[in-house]
Amino acid sequence: MKLHRIFYSWLVLVLLVAAPPAGAGTDFKAGVARIDITPPRGWRLAGEFNERISTNTLSPLHARAIVFQQGRERAAVVVCDLLDIDSDVAQRARLRASQRCGIPYGNILIAATRTPNGPLYHGAWRQHLHVTAAARDRRDLQEGVDYPSILAEQIGDLVCQALRTAQSARLEAGRADCSALLAGHAGTNTPADFDLGLLLVLNEKGSVAIGSLSSAPLPAGTLTGRSLSAGHPYVLEVALRKTLGPGFLPLFAVSAQSRMNLLKTPSSVAGESESLGAALGQIVLGAVPTLKPVKPSLAVRSARVPVTLASNQIERVLAAREKLPRVGTGALTPSEETDICRILEQHQRGRSEALLEVQVVKLGADTALVGLPGELPAELVVALRRGSPFKNTLLIGHCQETFAASTGAESCGAGLPKSVADLLAHTASDLLLQLK
Repeated sequence: MKLHRIFYSWLVLVLLVAAPPAGAGTDFKAGVARIDITPPRGWRLAGEFNERISTNTLSPLHARAIVFQQGRERAAVVVCDLLDIDSDVAQRARLRASQRCGIPYGNILIAATRTPNGPLYHGAWRQHLHVTAAARDRRDLQEGVDYPSILAEQIGDLVCQALRTAQSARLEAGRADCSALLAGHAGTNTPADFDLGLLLVLNEKGSVAIGSLSSAPLPAGTLTGRSLSAGHPYVLEVALRKTLGPGFLPLFAVSAQSRMNLLKTPSSVAGESESLGAALGQIVLGAVPTLKPVKPSLAVRSARVPVTLASNQIERVLAAREKLPRVGTGALTPSEETDICRILEQHQRGRSEALLEVQVVKLGADTALVGLPGELPAELVVALRRGSPFKNTLLIGHCQETFAASTGAESCGAGLPKSVADLLAHTASDLLLQLK
């Protein structure tokens, strides 16, 4: 297993629900749960180097969890309506869940939907705004609660709640084409990923859809307005529940770095959410009859990939601190703002190496899901999916930790450096082969 090979490309993964007898007679179980993680009104919004103060809540933010259990093996997937997942929050949430309900730490995957209208709750830019506000007003009026600590506790308890609801279940899996929603950049030869991966969870008799997990190269929203908003995942949930029942719980995750533009994107957060959520609902429901039964066979593997962080001398750190007050004023270019926050965030970490985690959950002989930090380029995702020994390989990006800024990518955590993306893709490929 040499980490120098460059493997594969984008794999757009998703999970949905509806099925006939699959896995009957096994001890396979699944459970779902949801919790509201909306911060108080007035909280700062993430998504750009501007202090955006939320004025209202357009749609509630949720963390949604699905837990799988077979014999002694357990695995959990949590998707949060956030721009990204802070490493400290992820670690505390996973440790809490592991200690309280026995799911192994490495078997818990926590991902973000990439909504820019979620809370700004960590990082160098948040720290600067927080300290500045506290010095000016004696306390930070925008942060009335310890949101990161509350969030970590909520996610940890959510995993245990989902496990408590676990019941004998069946699975179905497949893919759908979401090209009607996306357009590749014109004039490029880069492979585009239009894949929506679907996993559907049904009760033991196959008569009731319990939940689904879907993944596509589609972040939960674009940067607009001052409303807290979960984006299209919330509208998708409302739409699917109308057809599949009020107890149905869909998880929607972001797969790859799409390098795509949304088609006919409305100018408002509400308009975009309604348009995309409704369209996704139609795609998902249209794909349900095409899904194939999965005979459950649960197994989990994970690996940590060592990555050397960009080197920053103390002079660069001091210079970044001096320039930080100018971020968001228009006096600096976007690349300068990104570099300043990258330098300071790495300095806060206090180390020159990071361990990036790759997780693979085998659900059946032909179905597996892959969890990765950050986003892989579309070409790697496509190659990874095509080279996978599992016919249905669902990819979930932005898992566990926010490392993009530290590794030299954009501060908001979008892309990963090519060398890092190659290592992650190859590691995922190796884990898939091990589980096959």
